[in-house]
Amino acid sequence: LFLTNNKLREIKVSTFQNFYKYLFKIYLNFNRITKIESYSFYSLNQVSLLDLGHNSLKSFAKNTFTGLFYLKELKLNSNLIEYIGTFLFDSLTSLISLDLEDNRILFIEDFSFPGIRFVPERF
Repeated sequence: LFLTNNKLREIKVSTFQNFYKYLFKIYLNFNRITKIESYSFYSLNQVSLLDLGHNSLKSFAKNTFTGLFYLKELKLNSNLIEYIGTFLFDSLTSLISLDLEDNRILFIEDFSFPGIRFVPERF
């Protein structure tokens, strides 16, 4: 699903409710997203890539990424993120790539990445 370069401001719980069987990659980059409701991606258990880069996200609700069990790549680059809360990425046990580049991160809580198993890159 390509929704790149639009004027989206908010992702609600019902936004992707009817697409759960058919979405594998979601591109929401280059929008104006400032808020994502808790559990907005809950039913999207087939999604392997979620691109939220180049938006205006500052923070996330506790269960923002819950349900994305097979997510391998999460792009949060070029937002306004200042704070990474405890257990934010807890349910992302399949995650291989997390891009937080070009944000305003001031503080990362302990246990912010407990579900992520970092795999070293081979060159």
